[in-house]
Amino acid sequence: MHLVVCIKQVPDSAQIRVHPVTNTIMRQGVPTIINPHASRGLHRALAGSSRISRRAS
Repeated sequence: MHLVVCIKQVPDSAQIRVHPVTNTIMRQGVPTIINPHASRGLHRALAGSSRISRRAS
């Protein structure tokens, strides 16, 4: 069986800045990280795949 895990890159919330006029997130210069919820799903898929010899992508 082949497991597929979808992940999403999001701006690092520790470094987000808000534009003073438009009140939108300023993403320029902010590093991206893997969404923490997606990261947990990826770790679980990899742990499960090693126990039962499946492939995870």
